Amino acid sequence: MCQEARCGQRALPVIVICLILFCIEPGRADEILPIETILEHANSYAAHLVTFRGRIESFETDAPLPMKGCFRATRYLAVVTDESGSIQTLLCGKHIDESGVLRVGDHVVVRAVLEVKVDGLNLAVTATAARMERAIE
Repeated sequence: MCQEARCGQRALPVIVICLILFCIEPGRADEILPIETILEHANSYAAHLVTFRGRIESFETDAPLPMKGCFRATRYLAVVTDESGSIQTLLCGKHIDESGVLRVGDHVVVRAVLEVKVDGLNLAVTATAARMERAIE
């Protein structure tokens, strides 16, 4: 085997690890951010996993917004609010954690991938929840 081929084989895992670390950015996912910060810097957080905390202001079953890989009947839309703002949060499947069904008024911690859409001058920010559970007070 030639020297160049072996070097390429060793470099491939390093490149893959760097790409994974760049895409995941664990610091953003682990730190609980105020909703205002997420909304102010939405383009920076777009397509990244973010964590935020707030109170469920509303909970809608059969959410009208599309969600990849989720049937409409099992899709929920929650509006999560903190003292700095609110964000629409899509959830696929049952809205249950270890303590039971999540309801309006519950304080939750949400880990979600942020989706940002620009329509003219309007910026629409939606979080697709990877996990939503009651916050420990």
